[in-house]
Amino acid sequence: MCAILIGFSSTLLAQNSASTSGQADAKIIRAISIININNLNFGTLIWPPSGTGTATMSPLVSGFPTPVLSTVSGGVATVLQGSSDAVHSYGPGPASFNCKGENGFTFIVLLPTSAIQITQDVGSQTLDVDQFTTNLPGNIGLLTFTAPNSTVANCYFMVGATVHIPVLSNSLTGWYDGNFPVTVAYN
Repeated sequence: MCAILIGFSSTLLAQNSASTSGQADAKIIRAISIININNLNFGTLIWPPSGTGTATMSPLVSGFPTPVLSTVSGGVATVLQGSSDAVHSYGPGPASFNCKGENGFTFIVLLPTSAIQITQDVGSQTLDVDQFTTNLPGNIGLLTFTAPNSTVANCYFMVGATVHIPVLSNSLTGWYDGNFPVTVAYN
């Protein structure tokens, strides 16, 4: 019996690199925007006989086109007469806004967390306004198409607050105005 051995010599090459491709994705959406439709109007108020009273405008009512009286306390009284003029064209009611953006997306409304001041039109007296709130649960809204063939989604919402009214003298009557920031951001 004879055995034959045949030897093979080979060098195995180890793999020292590998490659594949990755994918980059981006979804571009419409920028969010907001417009003011109606201003917050507490209406015509009569100051309290003593101390400081309040008037609160709820964001849970429309106010337009039917005026809504503020809820008052601390001796403040309210009357519907005289609560609009050429400059203050809408009667009492919450502020209303329209947020526009990408359909199906949610957004948060950011309001002042401390008091802002409104100032007498012809004078220097100020009143504090605070406790800003919206009619949106948790201040979160949902952008949706409001009409067939819409290209921009909308969400209408309202803002209410409380104004603090101290005892004043007749020389401090008149309109009081001031701005408050309302910011919307995708959630």
